Amino acid sequence: MDKLKAAGKHYTKYPILPAIVGLDGIARLKGGTHVYVSGVTGTMSEKALIVADSWTLVPQSLPIPLAAALPNALLGSDVAMLYLGGLKKGGTVMIQGATGATGRIAIQMAKNRGADCIIAIGRASSGLSELSNLGADIRK
Repeated sequence: MDKLKAAGKHYTKYPILPAIVGLDGIARLKGGTHVYVSGVTGTMSEKALIVADSWTLVPQSLPIPLAAALPNALLGSDVAMLYLGGLKKGGTVMIQGATGATGRIAIQMAKNRGADCIIAIGRASSGLSELSNLGADIRK
């Protein structure tokens, strides 16, 4: 990814350089409410301006470190399936690393996006049997 960014070929190009990095993160509003923000640059700074409709409330029951990490797995899977893989409703998708956290999320996202056949591949054979509950197709 670093090589792609340096060559200006990665989809997360910064239009204006120099820039403060960070495209998403967890922010605390003035009242103390935690929100997930995206679509803004400079989120790795102490303070950042955010657009009013670019944030989502973080549920109080969700630990902040998990809230900060979860969108990368969600968005990474979504971008890969929809934009790079061209997943369409009724389509087939193969998910490598399906027994891991990101793979489990990807299975659910593929099912939610209307995939008819979800092929799950993972190293942990003990975890493969659980994947049908998430939407993966099990064939023996």
